[in-house]
Amino acid sequence: MASIPQIFESMEYGPAPEAASPALAWIAQHEARFGHFIGGEWVQPGSGEWFESTNPATGKPIARVAQGSAADVDQAVQAACRALAYRAAAGGPRGGVRAPKRHKVRGSGPAPTVAAAPDRCPQPAGQRIGVPT
Repeated sequence: MASIPQIFESMEYGPAPEAASPALAWIAQHEARFGHFIGGEWVQPGSGEWFESTNPATGKPIARVAQGSAADVDQAVQAACRALAYRAAAGGPRGGVRAPKRHKVRGSGPAPTVAAAPDRCPQPAGQRIGVPT
């Protein structure tokens, strides 16, 4: 069975542990403080604001978490746009090759050429698609 740190690292589905101590140790290892995960790394909040997250089992504070601002959201969206553009250009599994097959299997309208992206992401001409209604 995978350890709690391994599960947090891989984010794979697994059985819930009986004891909270491995999860609490992982939180302590990260100094019980979590910023935003943007562009593959932990980033401090632009506003410098944090809030307490409480343990629902005890009602006691368990960690401090970054409070997002509009600037933080913009930073995250831009990172997502860069990742989407990279995936589309690289032809990765989400870059337009599998989307038509997945769409066709579901039988919900015409097959798109690439995965849909937020309107805030600039895309090359011919790659923008709409959502079938």
